[in-house]
Amino acid sequence: MSQAEHPVPQAVVFLNKVWFLDCKHNILRMGDVIFELEHQLFVLLDYFIRHQQQILSKEQLLKANWPGKVVNDENLTVAISKLRKIFSDNARQPTFIKTIPGVGYQFIANVSPVPLTAKKPISIKRRKYWFFIITALLIALVVLLLLPDKDKSTVNSHSPAADTGFIKELIVLSEQADTAAIPALLRQWRAILPQQPDNAEAYWYIAKLKITLLQWQVATDPGHFEELDALLHKTLSLNPDNAEAWSWLARLYFWHKQDYQASEQYFHKSLALKPDAMIYYALAEMLLAQTRFEEALSFVAKARRMQPHHFALPGMAWVYQLSGAPEEAWQELQRIKQTEQTDKMWHVSALRISHQLGMYEESYHSLVWLLSQSAEGTALMQPVRDIFLAQGMPAVYQFLLKQKFSGDIGHYEPPLSWSRYAILAGDKKAALLYLQQAADAFQIPLLWAAGDPIYQPIHNSNEFRNWLTRINLTPSPPVLATK
Repeated sequence: MSQAEHPVPQAVVFLNKVWFLDCKHNILRMGDVIFELEHQLFVLLDYFIRHQQQILSKEQLLKANWPGKVVNDENLTVAISKLRKIFSDNARQPTFIKTIPGVGYQFIANVSPVPLTAKKPISIKRRKYWFFIITALLIALVVLLLLPDKDKSTVNSHSPAADTGFIKELIVLSEQADTAAIPALLRQWRAILPQQPDNAEAYWYIAKLKITLLQWQVATDPGHFEELDALLHKTLSLNPDNAEAWSWLARLYFWHKQDYQASEQYFHKSLALKPDAMIYYALAEMLLAQTRFEEALSFVAKARRMQPHHFALPGMAWVYQLSGAPEEAWQELQRIKQTEQTDKMWHVSALRISHQLGMYEESYHSLVWLLSQSAEGTALMQPVRDIFLAQGMPAVYQFLLKQKFSGDIGHYEPPLSWSRYAILAGDKKAALLYLQQAADAFQIPLLWAAGDPIYQPIHNSNEFRNWLTRINLTPSPPVLATK
């Protein structure tokens, strides 16, 4: 068979200037730490490197890397997940492997050749020896950092360069850290501060690692706000050029304080230092909460020009819908559908927008697709079909409410989803009951309630108007009911 059918690993390169990779000898190393990978992952990684920056379809990857084997998309997904875990690569903000929705993947890491003078890779036989040596040295270093001040001052004055080297290594480890490594890294950063109380990097990485560890709780749990706020402000007082710190401060003040003025100021400080598509999107989301639609549209447009592959995502459709242009939103979805494979994000948008336009057949089809993605939803598909054919979509949402369906099919999670089902079913009393529960739980999607057309039937209720006041938005004067 040809070499294409049985790819021979040959790459000896640096990845993102940090990782050393020798596919021929199955060696992956960061610093002097060697990572164990199964052979198939080396083969896949080698293929990615040979086709760096190219968009590769799933079919192409499966055919080239599992020749003659009966495999499916799941095999590829698992392998990609394993590689991302090794590199601590965030699928949402990747630095190694980018998902191209509806197509496949793209290897975006910086690949540079290993210079002839580079240190030879550690032999396989010496791995365990070096592993124990490195572990012992790291333990000794941590112990020294935790010594009383008088002892540490002697160590630091003896070898200041070692401190600098250690911090550089700690930065690399922190940037690549997976969840399990974060608590130990946090202890090491905290141990630096007694001797270097003005070390901006220490404050920043304590904040960043906590944000990474908390994940979605950063937005949903206000209990962490005070600490993160203090850490980020301290970081910026020492290094005002940290664009990422400004962006996180902006998000925190939006999510937890609804201080739109401060949040906007912080976003603009971040973007002035480092224009970034994801920050433009985050700023647009904050502006949408205030129903500042034209400004939000302009920032989304900037983000999409910076990262053109985002034209395949239905984010603009959501902005159009909230801004009162559901027809344009639907046209955007149809544009995407012409060339891209529809996914959950697409069907979530289609479910909402088609319902708003009265296109209930299309809304029903997206609802069924979304239900099919979970066991709980799949079990309800037949009764949902029968109810839709006999009574229409409002009755379907009444059924989902009665079943206390707990999945997220584009209307978020309970109790907010139940409030939205009740609105769509025409049950205002139940809608207001669950809206109050969602407000008490401070469910984050309610921050966009002022502009979301789904809440129009309850706009004049005290419960809804009290919520807008609570998030520092001024309700419009009540609309008098007409006979």
